[in-house]
Amino acid sequence: MILIFRHVECEGPGYLLDVLQSTNLDYQMINIDQSVEVPRSLSGISGLVFMGGGMSVNDNYGWIDDELRLIREAYNRDIPVLGHCLGAQLMAKALGAEITANPVTEIGWFDVQRVNSDVSENYPADFTAFHWHGETFSLPENSRLLYTNKHCINQGFSYGKSIALQFHIEMKDAMVNDWSTRFADQISVEHESIQSMEKITDKLDARLSQLHHAADKIYLHWLQNVNQ
Repeated sequence: MILIFRHVECEGPGYLLDVLQSTNLDYQMINIDQSVEVPRSLSGISGLVFMGGGMSVNDNYGWIDDELRLIREAYNRDIPVLGHCLGAQLMAKALGAEITANPVTEIGWFDVQRVNSDVSENYPADFTAFHWHGETFSLPENSRLLYTNKHCINQGFSYGKSIALQFHIEMKDAMVNDWSTRFADQISVEHESIQSMEKITDKLDARLSQLHHAADKIYLHWLQNVNQ
């Protein structure tokens, strides 16, 4: 059983569910936004997934400490963990890394570059990912950097069987359109690292097709470890 932690209603697992349903793996949603409690035990759990959210991991929410505890237990038990944006920052903090403001807010479609190493060769090469974040994580001890770009140095890392991604590979068309409308105030002024709504939604089908091609490789690589 894979547990998927959702922190806000509009930031669900998206394309990841399509992949999971194609593999016939069992999963359960833990909707923190609906006051569902963080499980106390990992008995019968084969993987943990943490989605995004507009809050900071440095905020004083009780569920943050509960999730950090669960992530540490998963690391100790060699249970694979997968994090998207806020989820990646939770994973980094659980390993003792710092979560701080990124030099710039990064919102929109921007390339990420794969860091060449014996670990990252298992992951898709450079591609255009979707971003929506203002914070970043330092690289945890004994982790391996996977992706970087000009706006944010640490865009993803691996730690054993676990993968943390600062960017979003779970996006679907309804999610992109929803976020662009719901958080329109954050993209009202275009910047080198912040795209307008028009740019974010332009050629969306083609962008998502390319994104899902990369997501397939990352998700299926992670799921290979979940099945072991």
